[in-house]
Order: sequence, then C-alpha cells, then structure tokens
Amino acid sequence: MRTTGRMVVAGLAALAVLAVVGCGTTVAPSARQAAALNSGTAGGLGNGSPGALDKGAGSGLDGGTAAGVGAGSGVGAGVGAGAVGTGGAAALGSGSGPLGAGASSGSAGGAGGAGGAGGAGGPSVAPTGPLTIGIVVLENDAAAASTIGLSSLNNGDEEAEANAIVAYINAHGGLAGHRLVPLYFAYSASQTGTEAGLEQSACDDFTQDHHVFLGIGEFESLDDVFDHCMEQAGVPVIQSVAVVSTGDRTLLSDLPDVYFPGGLLLEEQASNYAAALAAEGFFHPGGHTGILAIDDPSYERVVSNVLLPALAAVHANVNTVEYYSSGTSTDTIAQTQSTELHFRANGDTQILTLEDTADILFLMEEAQSQGYTGFRYGLSTTDDPAVLEQTAPSGQMANVVGMGWAPVFDVDMAHEGTLPPRQALCSNVMTEAGQAQTSQYTFSISATICEALWFLQAAVDDAPTPLSRLTLRQGVADLGTSYASPLTLASRVIPGEPGTAAEYRPFGYQAGCSCLVYTGPPDPLQR
Repeated sequence: MRTTGRMVVAGLAALAVLAVVGCGTTVAPSARQAAALNSGTAGGLGNGSPGALDKGAGSGLDGGTAAGVGAGSGVGAGVGAGAVGTGGAAALGSGSGPLGAGASSGSAGGAGGAGGAGGAGGPSVAPTGPLTIGIVVLENDAAAASTIGLSSLNNGDEEAEANAIVAYINAHGGLAGHRLVPLYFAYSASQTGTEAGLEQSACDDFTQDHHVFLGIGEFESLDDVFDHCMEQAGVPVIQSVAVVSTGDRTLLSDLPDVYFPGGLLLEEQASNYAAALAAEGFFHPGGHTGILAIDDPSYERVVSNVLLPALAAVHANVNTVEYYSSGTSTDTIAQTQSTELHFRANGDTQILTLEDTADILFLMEEAQSQGYTGFRYGLSTTDDPAVLEQTAPSGQMANVVGMGWAPVFDVDMAHEGTLPPRQALCSNVMTEAGQAQTSQYTFSISATICEALWFLQAAVDDAPTPLSRLTLRQGVADLGTSYASPLTLASRVIPGEPGTAAEYRPFGYQAGCSCLVYTGPPDPLQR
C-alpha cells in the first residue's frame, strides 16, 4: 500500500520537499480534539428524516452528556460524565462551536473508570453513550500543492468536513443510538521526518494517549505501520484513501479489522484492469506493452501472479516491467527518466500502471519534455485520472483510456453521468456546513470522508450488540450490497475481503472538451 497523505497532492508535495510527514514521538492532536471535549454541546444539522438535509434549527446534541475518556486498559475504556452547558443548539454553521454550536459554557467530561476486559472480541461498548473515534486529517494540502505549482488542488478543511458528517450522523440517530465523538490527529504535508514515525504517532495517540473505538486513517505506506499498530491494539481501522490504495491478500492477511470502503484488492484491480482494457481495444496487434509498478513485494506478487497471466490471456505482449522505489523527488524523477528511456528503447507504446498518480504524472511530463507523444496510457481509478486531467500535459492525456469505479476520481464532474447513491447528499451536507466545494479535487476529499463515516454508520447499524471489534466485523460482513456509497458506482462486501467496489465504467480522453469522459455503461467488477 502506498499513498502519503491525501492522494496525489500530498504525495507530490512530499516528494517536492524531499520529506514525508511524521516524527518519532507522539504528536499531540490539536486542542480541538472532540466535540464533547470542547465547551458546550454541538448543534446538529436539524431534525430532518434520514437522507434529507434539514436547514431548520436542530436539537442536535443539545442536552447530551460530554464524554470523558477513561484511563482503563484496552479499547473502549470507561466513560465518565461531565457537565455540559445548557445553551441551545443551532443549525450547523451558525454558532461559535466546532460544529456550529449555539453558545454554551459547560465543562468537559471527567475521566472515566477502567474499561472491561471484553474477552476475545475486544472490549465492548456500553449500549448507550458516546462512541469516540480517531480521525487523521491533513492540514495544509493546498500550501504543499502550491510549492510544486499545483495551487488549484485544494483539499479544503478536512476537520471541518469531518465535523459536518459527524453532525449529520448524530442528528439522524448517531451510530445505532451512540453519539459519535471525533478526536482528531492533524498533521501537515510540510512536516519533516518519516512516514513510519507519523503513523506510529497517530496510533499511539489513538490507543495510548486516548482510547478510541476505531481509527480512520488517511495515509498508506509500504510498511503499514498505522494499520499493524492499530490491529495489535485491537482497534479497527477504516482507511479513507482506500479508493486509490489497498494491498494484496498476503499483505492484508493479518489485518482482519482494517477496512477499505471504495477500494479493491490489488489482485482484483489487476485482473479487472487487463480485461477491461482489452474490451476497450487498448492492446493493438503486434503492440508492445510496458508496465510501471511500485518496487514492493505486494505489487511484485500481483504483477507476477495476476497481472502478467491476465494480460497473456488477452494476448497482450508485455515487453518491459519497470519497478521503481519510493524516495525523494530527485530519486523519483531520475527513475522516471530512466523508465521513459527504457520504454522507448524497447518499443513499448502501451503503458500500464500499478502504482499511484505521482509517478505516472512524472512519466508523462518526462515524455512530453522529450517531445515524445507515442505512448498510450491505460489507467484506472488508482491513478486519480481526474487530477491528471488538470495537471498532466495535454499531449500525453490525449492518449489515455482506462477503467474506473469512483466517478469523482475518474472523469470531469460535468461528465459523470449517473452519480454514486449518496454523492449528492455528501455535497449538500458539506455545502450546508459552509465547506464550499470549490473544485473537483476538493470534493473528492470530502467524498472520501463521507465514505469512511457512512460506511462505519452502516456497519454499526448492522452489527450485533453489544458493539465490539468482532461484532463490528460481523456488521461489515452482513452489509452485502446494501451499503449506499457516496464514492463508488456500487458496493459489494464479501466477507473476509476489505474492499467494496462492485462496478466500473470505461473512460477515455476526448479532444472536444479536453477532458476525460465515461465511454460505456457500468459493468460488474469480477471479485
């Protein structure tokens, strides 16, 4: 797995500043930890029925008790009751609190007692009361993007975006009656250090400094420090960047409580990728194919065991496989220069990728700098094609086709066609919360936040009681095709597999609009 920060910009910015975010000791999450730990109570989005957005004055969480996270061992330590202010809650965005709360002067909750042992399923959550989850957010994506000339890619205020969805969920019944309480771990794309250090710090904060029921991560690394640390602590994880980064079965075999809504296993991606591109006529008779992939055991396994056999089955002639390692901008640019030369020297004109956006962008830029426009690119959602449309040379984009399962990542928004089931609702919630969706990139980040939190809500609603790590696992397994995603065309949960994407559509570049558009109807993903 590999995605540093939020999709392409954080990855590119990390390369540009020659460092990936992180540090070796626990980074204190900002003082804005959780709604219940701030003064006063938060207002909801109103009392509209589920699925509707009610602009009226909402009772929200007014009068609820504040959560004090207990010091007991394990996940779900005891909860203590704190005094809460009595100010009236207001519609989201009109008050002074972090969720637009009405003025209130209550104090934060006190420390709770020790949590119960919980048995093999992990500590259980009380039938009622708040449920604290940890959420990782990236603070200055736009500032980092501007350092590499991509100032138009602005991720927005991720904490405020998460607060908007939390308030919406709480105003519509919470998580099976539990009031959702977010605790934030914020980091900056301009921090120095190692990504492993950052991931360890986030895990330590969620499992030692505080005791959350679940963590929502937004970074992936080849070492998966955060996922493994959280799994060892018995704390489930939802990766909000799943749509562009997961892993293979071997890598994920010891992470049964890490979920990737919107994503595909690498094996599933590779096999569907080859078949979809063949159906689009991408592989020309006698043409030579080059593959660009990450130099990592999981990607190497999938290339060797899945992608190459799948390409052979559709009679694609693979001439070159180039693996590149993650490093500084100097390293990556040097590697892509070498790769571009190898592909051209070997006569490869059909370029496939099993990696992320940053590196295919560098390859396109290198080819353009050499005045070469003979490459044809077969892409997928993991390449973040909609961002490439805004950032890659048009002379290279003219030769792009692909297959995608998340419209906001795949194509120009004006050409999405049929939207994912809850995409419009996600956009409305953000807009009503004052989080302007200023660009497609901004909304793509909002959609991943909606995906993570609504997937959690659906799984908790389906989970047996009392809620625990294992009952959450059962709730996820029981979702089947019922989960309505704001991100993907359709969802399907297969017990024991972390991804959920169920359909894809072919796309391609059209010169008339200088944009990517879908070129065919949805087809089922073979999983």
